[in-house]
Amino acid sequence: MARNILITGATGGIGSAVARRFAENGDSLFLHGFSNRRIMETLLADLPGKHAHGFFDLSRPDHQDALCETAWTHSGGIHVLVQCAGVDILTEPAKSLSYEEKLAALLAVDVTATIRVARDISRRMTENGVNGVIINIGWDAVERGIGGDSAELFAAAKGAVTAFSKSLAQSVSLTANSGTAAGNEAKRSDRIEVENDSAVLSGHSRCASFPAAVSQLKTHSAEVKS
Repeated sequence: MARNILITGATGGIGSAVARRFAENGDSLFLHGFSNRRIMETLLADLPGKHAHGFFDLSRPDHQDALCETAWTHSGGIHVLVQCAGVDILTEPAKSLSYEEKLAALLAVDVTATIRVARDISRRMTENGVNGVIINIGWDAVERGIGGDSAELFAAAKGAVTAFSKSLAQSVSLTANSGTAAGNEAKRSDRIEVENDSAVLSGHSRCASFPAAVSQLKTHSAEVKS
């Protein structure tokens, strides 16, 4: 049975690759984008099936809330949430920001939005009896560290996401997988899986395998209570 999938940052490289794999599996997608309508139109045209999309500025709490409500209501519930949205501080316009401005941007989108969207969707899953999957994107260099301003900033943001993912899993009596190999099987819970994939950004060669691994994660039920 087809699942309802919410993917944030769907116009990015990882997000669009994940979207293609889920669409190929016959799932129904709600794709989030920020501002690049041309890329979104191209992606939708390339995907098999018909899918919904919306543009939301995830640096804003009201847009975070609106994304969750819109995606859940339009889709009739969400079975899988994959959070790929994040600030690219290595290219313009963010590249020219100061260290402090980059930190603020990463905290707003990569950390705060990830936390608030995951908590909102996990709450809805629990209240509606949905056995779902939540996947937050991490970074395997968090523990060992890498020198440089950009690495410091990125490690701080993704380190927070990793810790949050583990804690969210425990908050809802779940078990999280924080392994560093893409495609590791998440430990199963009775209701929802929360996974932090810390390998997807470790190197380009691994990115190709990540969408396939993500799309194979199985929910225990495709039924969403109204």
